[in-house]
Amino acid sequence: MKYHTIIALLLAAFFLSSCAQTQIEVTIREDFSGVVNLAVGIATKAYVWIEMTSEEDPFDSFQQFLQKQSGNQHTPFSRYRSGDYDWAEGALKFDNLEELKDLLMNTGAFQSVSIHLKRDIFADWITFDAVLDMPEMVASVGMDAQEKPAAGENTNGISWMDTQFRLKLPGKIISTNGVVDENGGLVWKGNNETPIVITVTSEFIRWKTLVAAAALFSAICVFGFLAIFTKGKAFRVGVEM
Repeated sequence: MKYHTIIALLLAAFFLSSCAQTQIEVTIREDFSGVVNLAVGIATKAYVWIEMTSEEDPFDSFQQFLQKQSGNQHTPFSRYRSGDYDWAEGALKFDNLEELKDLLMNTGAFQSVSIHLKRDIFADWITFDAVLDMPEMVASVGMDAQEKPAAGENTNGISWMDTQFRLKLPGKIISTNGVVDENGGLVWKGNNETPIVITVTSEFIRWKTLVAAAALFSAICVFGFLAIFTKGKAFRVGVEM
């Protein structure tokens, strides 16, 4: 089976669902490694119908994609039912910011991703800019965006897709167009009507380097003082003699 994008492949299989949900969560650690969590939900009634009429489980395809991206057959993956939705969720790890950029672009959900790292002696600045383009992704599987259906309304095809992108960065947020949640992460929410524009800059103080520099400076001052004191004392003794 040819691999397409993560979510587009699922959407094609979810053709009879009136609503779908996607969640992308990125956590960047202080060493710039981290994890990307991906989750896709579909109305339970539609998923049950797919199980009964299709030979291929779309969630299996999702899991296979994650395994291919990570190169690991034991990539974290789970399925669960929450409320009126069935969910599939997986995680992909990255070791640096360049790997993160590649992972996000490979999902097929992003029109562009730019991650810029500026480094100084005692601080780092991360600027993250991206465009999460759900309309383009929906179009790529041959489905047009429509108006959001009323509660309980059944439609042919995916007519509405709610999307949430969450980003957690080290350090202090200097500027962003996202909303800070209760856990200190940044959240952007949207749907398949318009692309989601994401921008944020974070400043991270390298405290270990700063503390080490302060300790070194203190040591130099102490040794300098002792050297001057010892030399001065020796000079006074010589004069007295």
